[in-house]
Amino acid sequence: MKYEVVFWDIDGTLYDPLINCPKWEEELPEKSDLDGINISHLKFWMPYPGIKELLKKIPQNIQGIISNGYDLNQKNKILLLGVEDYFNPKLIFTSGGEAERLLSSGYRKINGKKHIWAIDNMMGVTQKPEEYMFKRALQISGIKAENAIMIGNSWTDICGAQKAGMNSIYISGTEKNEEANPVLDGKIIPKAIVRKGDMPALERLLL
Repeated sequence: MKYEVVFWDIDGTLYDPLINCPKWEEELPEKSDLDGINISHLKFWMPYPGIKELLKKIPQNIQGIISNGYDLNQKNKILLLGVEDYFNPKLIFTSGGEAERLLSSGYRKINGKKHIWAIDNMMGVTQKPEEYMFKRALQISGIKAENAIMIGNSWTDICGAQKAGMNSIYISGTEKNEEANPVLDGKIIPKAIVRKGDMPALERLLL
């Protein structure tokens, strides 16, 4: 392994969002609805070919997730993709989950608004491209930033990792229009740029 800890984004990084994916987040089943569902029938949540084989080669205890979105939705995606066994549960960070954690710890209260709106407001602090989740991930993993790497398909992944001092790999080709992308424009510079689905290239960079 070239890194002591590896963090992945979910959407566009573990699966292709341009192929048969649900239009709205609300189409995701709640966690309680997953019981009894044949996950293989949910064709729109199919991981990239070869991604599971690559994830399996990385020790589970050093592999995590850093993802924007509500905690339940993002964790359901991991389940629906069938990749939950490859990640250390202690190293899964979502902007919604971190917002809930901060609110429950009394970090900041949002003027008595309903809880969901409080979470939305707090996610302005926790979500990428802010460095909050990246620094928290480094703190929990106990790994120095220079020995960690973030893999994601959005400039926000690369920007947040860069702010925290992490290495990064950008997955290209997952957005319909990448023309104004600051990574491809050279304004934000990752360690490498890999075309979506190119698992051999990713493996060479990681292992």
